[in-house]
Amino acid sequence: QRLAASMTDAWAERCAVLLSAFEPQAHPAWCALASTVVAWRALGLSSVPTQQSLCNYYTAMFGGECRGISLTQLEVMLQTFAADANASLRVHCCAGDVADELL
Repeated sequence: QRLAASMTDAWAERCAVLLSAFEPQAHPAWCALASTVVAWRALGLSSVPTQQSLCNYYTAMFGGECRGISLTQLEVMLQTFAADANASLRVHCCAGDVADELL
């Protein structure tokens, strides 16, 4: 009932933006990369990297493969990527209670 009650016209517009920005994960372990691409598209950034370019960036920063990125690694990588791309974007990754406090 709470979900149905929240489905206002404004909610439908926000949902449509997210749906139009969606793309599936290019690799089963790339949920963080796919989520980043979707979020940046939804924010309307003019130049959104591909999942593969984010993976390449991650590999250059941390070595190894893009399999299971921690929130800390994701935050550092995206902050650096945004700065390198001259994007006026602040990146902060959080989960759980901290995320709830930001909403």
